Amino acid sequence: MDGNTEIPVPSVSNVDIAGCAETCNHNESNNDSALNIGKDENAQEDNVSDSSPKVLSTLAQDDRQGKEKSMSITKEKRLFDSDLEDNGVRKILKELTEEEKNLMPDENEAMRHFRAEKGDVDKAIKKIKYALKWRKDFGVSKLTTAFYEDSSSATPNPDLAASRTLLLEESMTGKLYASGYDRNGRAILYMFPRNECSTNSENNVKNIVYQMERAIACTGKNGFEKIVILVDFMGWSMKVAPPMKVTKQFLHILQECYPERSYKIYAYNAPLLFRVFWKMVQPFIDPLTKSKIIFCSKKAGKETLNDDFDMDKLHQNFGGTAELRKFDAEEYLQMPMHLSFDEKADDNSPQSPSDTTLPVEEN
Repeated sequence: MDGNTEIPVPSVSNVDIAGCAETCNHNESNNDSALNIGKDENAQEDNVSDSSPKVLSTLAQDDRQGKEKSMSITKEKRLFDSDLEDNGVRKILKELTEEEKNLMPDENEAMRHFRAEKGDVDKAIKKIKYALKWRKDFGVSKLTTAFYEDSSSATPNPDLAASRTLLLEESMTGKLYASGYDRNGRAILYMFPRNECSTNSENNVKNIVYQMERAIACTGKNGFEKIVILVDFMGWSMKVAPPMKVTKQFLHILQECYPERSYKIYAYNAPLLFRVFWKMVQPFIDPLTKSKIIFCSKKAGKETLNDDFDMDKLHQNFGGTAELRKFDAEEYLQMPMHLSFDEKADDNSPQSPSDTTLPVEEN
């Protein structure tokens, strides 16, 4: 592909911007229902109930520009008592600079770090400061906003243009993309290692970060913060295995900069040869991430996936039964961030698994 290849960028609407992961991970319907932390602190008990084991809202003070702001309602379970979590988040936010607060991808960033560090506020402060600095230095916004630039601009931003080119080149084979949802509504991030098309480690990692942000934006509009990752190892060999440098960097970013973002990671039909690679990377996987990895294969593997996914909507390489469209990189990249592949661009309501069709991966 010509290194100067450009494709049209989509027109930007208010709802598109709202769906961008760098701007907001929840759509308007979620924001409208967010609970406010008001002047009367005692009013919290009237608005928040800890009796439900499934859906709990999280509240925290956001003192950006001297204002109090609620956290977005989330369907993710609390890990601690509501008062403990909310007070912990307040302490974390108090230690952040205005620049750091503006770098937060959404209102729940501090809560995720608090939970990831098992309620240790000092560790959470250290980790969130590191993650926010990484977002700035890595240039996450240059990736997530690359396709939101006005295509009629006489002087396009060179950084955004470069991001569009690399994302198109990295995505052409469909090796990694967000498409569809599990039974609960968490977005699916598909990985097909055999479709690796890049030898540029830096661009490879940038593409991974973009796809993570894309899946997070999709999962957010359904009220969740975590995504599910499905890895298809059919046709895998050491030849297509990512360089150890890329693998280590991906694991570091996933664990340090995206805490509480992965729900489950399914490794489907991993060959015996993969055990060699697995032994090499295990030392770099923390216990929490490792506990989320599920190896599944053959009939038993399909039964495992059936517990969490609608098989009529799941990719055929994972035992799905529907006739699905082939992945189209240009179409996918021109869609708003909060839409997974093949979602209808004119449907801005929260998506259920039954509303989404998925592409077919060719062997």
